[in-house]
Amino acid sequence: MIIKIIKNILTSVLNTTIIEIINESKKHKTFMNNHHSHFKIIIVSNDFIKYSLIKRHQKIYYLLSKCISQYKIHGLALHAYTIDEWNKKFDTNLISPICVKSHIKSSKIRKNKKINTFNTKKSIKFKNN
Repeated sequence: MIIKIIKNILTSVLNTTIIEIINESKKHKTFMNNHHSHFKIIIVSNDFIKYSLIKRHQKIYYLLSKCISQYKIHGLALHAYTIDEWNKKFDTNLISPICVKSHIKSSKIRKNKKINTFNTKKSIKFKNN
């Protein structure tokens, strides 16, 4: 419920390309009473082009100020990017590390086969914890 509220507030003001809100409350003591108090927000918007990182965070906190006090949100981990910043940050093909134990066996295979990679921009998925 809180995730939907946060998402609605941010998307009503910012033109977002990507927005993911992850409940990280289970990682904190306050979750003992099932209190949802810690969230990670990943947001990509070209509305941030003219803002420094601090100004982006201030803008997000300003937009969420009533929600923060109403739902007693204790912590926000903010990751705010422009589209260009996001693409630069995640425009790498990631290769899984080679297992040390199977290195000798797999090195012969890798000489003959192309290593499968995936593009994080298409494959990245976030889950509510």
